[in-house]
Amino acid sequence: MHDITEAPPQESPRRRLPRLAVPITAVGALAAAIASAGAVLVGHDDEGRPHPVIPHVGTAAHAAVVLDRAAAAAKSRPYTAPGPQQWL
Repeated sequence: MHDITEAPPQESPRRRLPRLAVPITAVGALAAAIASAGAVLVGHDDEGRPHPVIPHVGTAAHAAVVLDRAAAAAKSRPYTAPGPQQWL
């Protein structure tokens, strides 16, 4: 009779990570990798001024050149009016 009335042994509850814990951890790791890559990819010249190690990546002068070329290309082409399903 003792076997019937005895409560079953309690299992310790397993701790589970919340559903968002893994994606949040992945995003944090990605942000840390991007920040460390940004710190590594900035070099310094002989006078201590920072410059990008990879040329033409992220410089304002390069952006100005690209935008000037785009403006010149747009200016050299004839104007085409947008169609009925297109708008500016």
